[in-house]
Formats: sequence, structure tokens, C-alpha cells
Amino acid sequence: MASYGWVFIDTDILSTIAGPTGSLQFRTSNSELSGTYSAMFATASSTTVIGATSSHYFDDYGHTFGSEVLHITGNVTISGTLEATQYHTNIVSSSIVHSSGSTRFGNSADDTHEFSGSTYMSSLGSDSQEVLRLNSHASSGGSSLIIDHNDVDVVAMQIDTANTVATALDIDANSITTAAVLDISAGGLTSGQAIRVRENSADTSARQVLLLEQDNATAVNATALKVQSDGGKIGIQLDKNYESTNASTVVGLSVDLDKTGGSTTDNTIYGIEVDMDNATADAGQNTMIGISLTPTLTHNSDAGTAVTKGAHIVSTGGTNGTSTAFGLDVITTGADTNIGISLTVDDGGTDIKLNSSADSGDYFKIETTTHGATTLTTVDDDAAAADLTMTIDGDIIVGPEGGDFRPSSDGTINLGTASYRWANLHTADLHLKNDRGDWTIIEEAEYLTVTNNLTGKRYKLLMEELEDDD
Repeated sequence: MASYGWVFIDTDILSTIAGPTGSLQFRTSNSELSGTYSAMFATASSTTVIGATSSHYFDDYGHTFGSEVLHITGNVTISGTLEATQYHTNIVSSSIVHSSGSTRFGNSADDTHEFSGSTYMSSLGSDSQEVLRLNSHASSGGSSLIIDHNDVDVVAMQIDTANTVATALDIDANSITTAAVLDISAGGLTSGQAIRVRENSADTSARQVLLLEQDNATAVNATALKVQSDGGKIGIQLDKNYESTNASTVVGLSVDLDKTGGSTTDNTIYGIEVDMDNATADAGQNTMIGISLTPTLTHNSDAGTAVTKGAHIVSTGGTNGTSTAFGLDVITTGADTNIGISLTVDDGGTDIKLNSSADSGDYFKIETTTHGATTLTTVDDDAAAADLTMTIDGDIIVGPEGGDFRPSSDGTINLGTASYRWANLHTADLHLKNDRGDWTIIEEAEYLTVTNNLTGKRYKLLMEELEDDD
């Protein structure tokens, strides 16, 4: 058998070959071939008219063709692969649908692809398939994604995710050193918010609505959170509301600061540091309060016990080395009048109460009421041993405006005891009185007089001068 090319046609069985000159032939019956103006192969000698009555080849849009060109006027369906070294299209609209594989737009970084209308992308559910990836070259000089949204009353970008255990938005910016990972500019705000986080889950599990983690222990100069407020009257506002009626401990602000690692040099650690400065006040009454605490606790009914503490401080020092613990350290200086602690307590209350760590029933208290009347009280709930001991490095100077320094009751309080006597008694006139007599001893220039205050009679004490050797 002889060899043939890619097509062998037995012309002995053909009865008819039809169609215009240059047309591609196809079988119309068992013995007939024909062609159409819709599928033409233009040769240099052909004068066949394609699509119109003229002497040259052209398509429906007026584009002419030279020789050796395959021209198809209608639609083409290809079930296999179409390969070409170059695609040149002159089209009004186009639809390219791939059931599988990948589609690439453009062949250089400066190509621009413009879409009019909406774009919808959907993955087929592969575990590793990415729905959309934007990959910009290192030298592109532009942003990978810009959203220019001009509708004023709809959301510019919305993420609707069904994630349950995976992160909805993950930003990997580990290469950034001096720039900001997230930069938000909201210069037109009036009553809105630059960032709003809303969490409305009824689940009772412990969680954090906002979590900031700076967890590299070697970054000793990093600040986890900094708030800079140059306008507005409030720097940070915490509005905490708690509705549960269950027994619980509720905290408005909790600071848990732990210093780990052995210190080999000096350290100063502040749980809360408040640094306030006002150096520009010119007139008026200017008041600065470092910390203002106004706790209010009121029972709805006359039941239970309400205990309110303006401040609760527990200061615990170490046992090793030389340790000093201050419950409260106050330094007040620089003013015309400096007051370390000022207390205002309702009359009848205790202004200061000092409790014994050995027995909570033993205490010392100071009470100040109307006219500034002040009472010092020591209490021993088990015995009468609550002594008031004063160890004075100097004199005790008493200068009452009323002129009297007196005991709390008449004839019941001793000045000294049989075992603890005053060394010397320095006084002016001496007044002696009990249930039997009333006398006054008065110092004269050369003698002493004794007056009986009951009778009015005066007496001179007889005194005999002593010699130096007596």
C-alpha cells in the first residue's frame, strides 16, 4: 500500500465536490463533499469573496487578510488543545471559561487589566487552595491592593466568614522594622470611632475581647500599649457594667505585673505610675488630682453587710536581706501649705484606726468631730492593757488654748504611781482638794502662805533657815 499524508480521500466514491473556491471541504453525504464561505483558506490566486461582494478578503468588521490565511466566520468549538505562538484579537466582547487549570492575564508587570461590573471568585473546597493571591514584585513601586470606595453609606470592605477555630484575618508582617503594621487615618471623625470591636457572645467561657501580646522577654524597652491623647478631656475611659447576681469577684481594672529573672542591679517597679504636669495655668482655681476613687455600695434592702473601701493596700516585703515595706508613702512638698494626708469623716466615725496584727480586737483610733474636738482611744478587747506609750526624743509641750490640762474625771486619775513617780514637780500655786479639805499653797517672797478655801483663813508656814553645813 502506498503512503499518504495526514488525510486520504478516495475520490472514486465521490459524486459531487461543491462550495466556493478556497473553502474547506466537509462531507455532506456518503458520496458528496461541500464547503462554505464561513471556513475559507485564502490563497494568493483566489478571488473568492468572503462575507461581501468585493475583490478582496475581509471579515465582518472590515479587516482584510492576505494569502495563506485560514478565515472562519462563524463559531468554533474545540474540545482539545489550541496552540499558537501569538494571539491577536479584535473583539467587542469575549468569554473564556476553563473547567480546570489556571488562567493567566498579561505577560509583563506593566500590563493593566480593567474589569467593569462585579467579580465573583469561589474556591472548589480544596484544603490548600487559595481563592485569591496578590503577588507584587519587589520593584513594582505600587501597592498590592488599593480599594477606592466612593459610596458614603455602605461598607467598603466586608469579611463574612464561617470560621470557627481559625483566624478570620491574619497579617504576617515579620519583616517590618520601623514602619507600622496597621496604619489608620481617620481625620474626618465626628462622633464615630477609628476602631470599634464588638463582641456579643452569651457564652460564659473565659476570654479576652482584645488581646495584646508582647511576649519577647529580651525586648526590655518595648511598650505593650501606648495611648497618646492630645485632644479631648478623657485619656482612657473604662465603663464596666456587670449584671450577674451570682457570687463573684468583679474587677474594673486588673494589673498583674510579675518581675522574673534574678536581678543583679537596682530595679524600681511601678504597678501604676501617674505622671501629671500642668505648668501653664494662669488664673482661677486649678486643681490636680492624681487618683480619684469614689466607690459607692448600697444595699437594696436592710439586709447583709455593706463594706466599702476607698483603697485597699497590701504591701509585703521580703524576709531576706534588709527589707522595708511601706503601706503608703506620701511626699508633699513645694506648696505654701503642704498637707500629707487630709481625712474628712462623718461625725461619729473613726478618722484613723490602727489595728493590731496579733489581735483584730485590739486597736487605736483617732476621732475628730465638731469644733475639731479630737479623741485618742486605745482598745483591748480582752483586758485593760491598751496602754498609750509615748517615747519622745525631746520635750512634751502642751499649750491648750483653753488653759487647762486636766484628767477626764475629778479625783480618779493619778499623776504618776507609787512605782512610777515624777522626779520633780514644777508648778506655780499648788491647789490641794479632796472630800475632807480644800487648801491653796502660795509662794511669797520670804515665806509660803496656806489658805483654807473652806474658811477663808490664811496661815504662814513657820520656816527655820538652815546653815550650809546642816
